[in-house]
Amino acid sequence: MREKTAFAAFSMLEEHFSDFSSMLINGLGDRARAVRWMCMHHRALEGRNAYQVIADGEADRLWDEVTRACGLPG
Repeated sequence: MREKTAFAAFSMLEEHFSDFSSMLINGLGDRARAVRWMCMHHRALEGRNAYQVIADGEADRLWDEVTRACGLPG
């Protein structure tokens, strides 16, 4: 059930933040890894997961973190 919910949440992300979700999928290699990354708590995000960061109105901050996590030039 948890995995199904995680994939459903990521589908919503793809609808509303398509550029971000595409970059995450491409940078991490596949959709399943992107789904897990979004749900993980990250030290660089003060222990929050990426959805919490979006909910807190800091979506722009995720671009920097995804760029770093995917090894892309900043």
